[in-house]
Amino acid sequence: MAVRIRLLRMGKKKRPFYRIVVTDSRVKRDGKYIEKIGYYDPIPDPSIIKIDREKAINWLKKGAQPTDTVYSLFKKEGIALEWHLIKNNVDEKTRNIEIQKWEMAKKLKEEAKRKKEEPAVEEEISVGEELERVEESEGEKTVIEGNAEETEKEEKLTEAEAKEGKIGDKKSEGIETVKKTEVLTEETEKEELNQESSEDIKAEGTKEDTSADNKNKEAEGQ
Repeated sequence: MAVRIRLLRMGKKKRPFYRIVVTDSRVKRDGKYIEKIGYYDPIPDPSIIKIDREKAINWLKKGAQPTDTVYSLFKKEGIALEWHLIKNNVDEKTRNIEIQKWEMAKKLKEEAKRKKEEPAVEEEISVGEELERVEESEGEKTVIEGNAEETEKEEKLTEAEAKEGKIGDKKSEGIETVKKTEVLTEETEKEELNQESSEDIKAEGTKEDTSADNKNKEAEGQ
């Protein structure tokens, strides 16, 4: 029986999750498997890989063949290195030393990668803060401009009202002047009429006095 170590897809649509299983190569991809030796979740960053190292080595010793994908996972977890040392009859002590070196190199690589990504994150934060500052300053400018526009409108309204008030005062002054002129004209006309009537009365009195004198003279002559 040809035994394979491969991935068995699980999970939901567009969110895959894989079991690492040992199965008969003649069984369908999603068919029954012999044993589960780990799982692989590619969604997180970094991806999650959990493999039972002892079980994987035992099945490799029995002749199980990993698929290319599973072999790449074995390399990431150091299982491929350990199997290579076992095949080359390296003693257990040397194998442990080599595996420890590999683990240290892996940690240093991960730390270097993390440090390399940190400045990019800080730069993104600084850029975000700068954008927030720009937006705040633009907002303040907008408020100031709005206040300036309102002040300008109020000043224009005040000037217009003042002009209207002056025009109204001038109109009222003109009306009062016209009224005063009309009153003076009426008074002047009244005075002239009074003078004319007094002169007429005086003239009539003089006539009456003259006629009376004439009558007296005629009476004396008789």
